[in-house]
Amino acid sequence: MKRKLALVLVMIMVLTAVMPVFAEQETKPVEPAVKEEVKPEEGKEEAKPEEVKEEVKPVEEKVEEVVEIEEVKALVSKQPVTLDGKDVVIGAYNIAGENYVKLRDVSALLKETDVKFSVIFEEEKNEVLLVVKGAYEANEEDLKALPEGEKTAISSLQPVKKAKVEDKEKTEAVEIKGFNIDGFNYYRLRDLGKALEFGVAFDFNKNTVLISSKEKELKDIEKIKEEGKEEVKDPTKLFEVDMLTDLALKADNGEGQPEIVVYGHDECPYCIEVKEYLNGKNIKFTYKNTRTEEGVRAEYDKFGKKYVPVVIVGPYLMEGFNAEAIDVCIEACKLIAAEKPAK
Repeated sequence: MKRKLALVLVMIMVLTAVMPVFAEQETKPVEPAVKEEVKPEEGKEEAKPEEVKEEVKPVEEKVEEVVEIEEVKALVSKQPVTLDGKDVVIGAYNIAGENYVKLRDVSALLKETDVKFSVIFEEEKNEVLLVVKGAYEANEEDLKALPEGEKTAISSLQPVKKAKVEDKEKTEAVEIKGFNIDGFNYYRLRDLGKALEFGVAFDFNKNTVLISSKEKELKDIEKIKEEGKEEVKDPTKLFEVDMLTDLALKADNGEGQPEIVVYGHDECPYCIEVKEYLNGKNIKFTYKNTRTEEGVRAEYDKFGKKYVPVVIVGPYLMEGFNAEAIDVCIEACKLIAAEKPAK
């Protein structure tokens, strides 16, 4: 027992002597690393950290294109047509004094010429493709006579493109005005000629449409006035012109020209064209707005027409704008004023 106690005391003494040594080993804090300052060389500017500028892209303003839908009157054209000097038959509608035709009809007409083209309807894209030098494919509906009577024509929004036969994938848009009549699209003949490089003109002496597969810059043949001979034609036999009785204006306003009244409104492009045409020739006329002027609509309704412009030249009335018809009516009024019958 005494031995055990002695051993315990010895151990206590040893531990007591060792503890101060461990207590003296103080833990020193770790000093932070000091960043060495790099001084710029003499004569050199200190490089500044590169600023990252965020590129601000302009916000694209999306503008929805407003497409104006026209609804106009169409009448079957009575004008003869020639191709390279030979008489041909092709159905056409006259809209505001210009001829509108089916694309396939023109393709059938030009199939044996150097300006032939084929017509493909791409259903997935809802587009019409005109293939330059493409072979015409016959269809029983082509070159059929058009039914007589007045038709309603509505603007066609179907895109038309063209491509060469050797590369149909490389297409370009065709600027061409068209209308839909009874489910078929009809396009302005002059626009089509310009796009496919065949000539279109008008012979004012023969009242005939001229088409040329050889001369793309075909010029209109102006009216020839024979010296010493006054020739005035009856506009009612040449154009869609009515002869008025009770509502007729004067054939002579006292200044050597007939009284002229134009009924229309400012949203009608053909009404604007009529005014510009008459003003350009310094012809006096009265313009009556069917939408804004009081009582004008009632006047207009007396003529029994559906569309504007309605142009009255003395006793003659026409619906739509036809520059040639206006000129012929003015000349006919001069004969009426001189009490001479029109030829």
